Amino acid sequence: MLAKMTDFALFREPHATHALRYVQTQGEAQSLPNYDALNNVEGFVFAPFTISDECPLLVIASNRVEKLDATAHISRLPQSGNEVPTEPNNKEKQSISTSYQQCFRSFHQELMQARFAKIVLSRTEDVALTHAADAEQLFWRACQRYPRSFIALVCTRKAGTWLMLRPKCWCKTTHNDGTPWHWRAR
Repeated sequence: MLAKMTDFALFREPHATHALRYVQTQGEAQSLPNYDALNNVEGFVFAPFTISDECPLLVIASNRVEKLDATAHISRLPQSGNEVPTEPNNKEKQSISTSYQQCFRSFHQELMQARFAKIVLSRTEDVALTHAADAEQLFWRACQRYPRSFIALVCTRKAGTWLMLRPKCWCKTTHNDGTPWHWRAR
């Protein structure tokens, strides 16, 4: 029998010593048809660049909010460091660097010719694992490694599990009780 999955968002603001976990205790993340539908909706917003049936705009309700001590969680991480390979070898680094430089030149040319107002250069990396990864442990490792970034672990039945790192916040405000409310893009 499968265990019931609970939708949640675990996130840490840049330089913060704590993380927040929004847990949706009933039902699943709410799908919204467009960004205008966010008015008067509270929770963690998990937004795609383009909303579609396959990639919906989701809001995880903050039915339960947990404040977690990031320093304590990081200090309890295993010291083995073998959960996921974190550094490519020199040959892989050179290949990644060359590829990035080529993409950057191409993107920069498009911007200079005013074909686009903004372009986001990003990359993915496939990593072979020797055993199943612990998503929450990866979250705390990312918090340890990137203290100046916004880091989030989002898990929903509709979108799956995502570990994200953003160097900047796009929009931030607070609820009446002072807890943060965010817009993020995936």
